[in-house]
Amino acid sequence: MLICLSTQCEPPLVVTDLFEDIKDGVILLALLEVLSGQTLPCEQGKKLRRIHWVANIGTALNFLEGRKIKLVNINSTDIVDGRPAIVLGLVWTIILYFQPCRAAPPPWTAPTAATTPPARPSRGSSSYRCKAGPGGLCLDGSNRRPPSAW
Repeated sequence: MLICLSTQCEPPLVVTDLFEDIKDGVILLALLEVLSGQTLPCEQGKKLRRIHWVANIGTALNFLEGRKIKLVNINSTDIVDGRPAIVLGLVWTIILYFQPCRAAPPPWTAPTAATTPPARPSRGSSSYRCKAGPGGLCLDGSNRRPPSAW
């Protein structure tokens, strides 16, 4: 599978093998920059060594922990070693935190009044409003869809 992260980079960042391409931390930091809209320090170059890789991954993990994201049993050396369970756990954690708002149904569905269920408010509020930020990300602090949207 070939995934292009950003066309703004020269050359564009391309992921062909997630476990290998994430090891140096450059793509992970670029992903977090795109999702958060913030600039993160990154060590780049042609001759990066393991210590630079660990530093980049450490920067990404510290950024996530600074946003109060729980990282259970995830450390930078495991990501650098390319351990599939740890890498997938990290990617899943990022997906859960930065999931896009579901204000409208997917474009491939055509909801009608008869098939669209009534919207229910989330717990503790009269209605669910998502303050969409860059890329349609939830910025209201919850970063999650209400249970009615599951």
